[in-house]
Amino acid sequence: MGIIMKRHSTLVHLLIILLLGMGGCGKDDEIAATFDGDEKLEEGSQTPLMLTQNYPNPFNPVTTFKVYVAKEMHLSIRVYGEEWQETSKLLNRTLRPGIYSISFDAKDLPSGVYYYVAEGDGHKQIRAMRLMK
Repeated sequence: MGIIMKRHSTLVHLLIILLLGMGGCGKDDEIAATFDGDEKLEEGSQTPLMLTQNYPNPFNPVTTFKVYVAKEMHLSIRVYGEEWQETSKLLNRTLRPGIYSISFDAKDLPSGVYYYVAEGDGHKQIRAMRLMK
């Protein structure tokens, strides 16, 4: 897994190599995670992590969702198939507080329901998305 970071004032672009299935990753298997700014969840929020529903849903083959991080934490985002087999590791790193947009390209996956799971700091959020080809 490789990560390339570029800093443009308050905008940080992350290029994250997407691992598909049990195999490795190719140079075409990439997603982009963009830091949208220093917006934060409400001060004193009891939810340090929030995962939004992907859009569009259903999708073919690219969709986007956001992750709201209220405090610095190590965050893991993974995608699982209908039988909860892991198909993709989207993120595994420490993030600053803010809002992150994640684009997921499922061009090599078959149609079906997939679950994306964000885990960090003892919190977990799960959402479902439908790939229709």
